[in-house]
Amino acid sequence: DPQGVNIGGFGLHMSIQDMQKFGYFYLNKGRWGKRQLLSDEWISTSTKPKYLTYEDLGYYGRHWWVSDELLDRSFYFAMGMGGQYICVDPSKNIVIALTSDSYSDTLKPLIAIKKLLQYL
Repeated sequence: DPQGVNIGGFGLHMSIQDMQKFGYFYLNKGRWGKRQLLSDEWISTSTKPKYLTYEDLGYYGRHWWVSDELLDRSFYFAMGMGGQYICVDPSKNIVIALTSDSYSDTLKPLIAIKKLLQYL
């Protein structure tokens, strides 16, 4: 913004490796190595369902989409423009980062991710 404050809700430019690291950071409840960088409380609050959005997406927390209806278990994901996804499935201890150029159908990668998670 004009005051030089970064806006974290959009405009991030991340490599697939950075997306994966970010997902693992959340999977590890804000810990990076031995350091607690974000409180466990913040991680828990930001990944809890708060606002019901669209049936295909589920709920929205704090910058994370949260779904327990898309699978038989809860998982959460960040969704970026053109089909960029960071998906975290805590029950399976897995992070999936995916980049695509699916601008005409940004939910297409999510459908593939859900199918993959169903087999795990």
